Amino acid sequence: MSTSPEPETSDDDAPTFEEMAENLGDRRRALLRVLQQSDGSTLNTSRLRERAGVPTGSIGHHLELLERWGLIEESGREYAGRGSRARVWAFTDDGETFVEEYLNSEHGPAASVDDLARRVDELEQQNQHLKEELRALTAALEDEGIPVADTIEALIRSRRENDE
Repeated sequence: MSTSPEPETSDDDAPTFEEMAENLGDRRRALLRVLQQSDGSTLNTSRLRERAGVPTGSIGHHLELLERWGLIEESGREYAGRGSRARVWAFTDDGETFVEEYLNSEHGPAASVDDLARRVDELEQQNQHLKEELRALTAALEDEGIPVADTIEALIRSRRENDE
């Protein structure tokens, strides 16, 4: 997914909704959609990142920009695994207005389906790449006399059972 350049503004001068819409980019759009789909509730950084498919390395940048634009705000912190406290995000009033007036109107249901289809394709390609990498690593370990195929299959079955 590509990111768009950020509109140039000073700290005191937020971009217009039009500028935000033009410079939103796929990842920030995905973050806003995920937050919108949470039915107005809040989500922590980790859940937003996972559901929007944003890489760990860039999530902070995207959330900080949306916060600087005044679309989202930190509404607290919550424990999110391993004792760490994750930032919790919610829409501001401007954020709710932006989503309703710009995100939904310019990128309606057809765009959402296209976005989802693109994301499914990306995930399928990533999945295929990971499968090929796992096969290669398994073969290399087996060539070294380390039997891992049965162990990997057992781990996969166990994870699937736990996910159900």
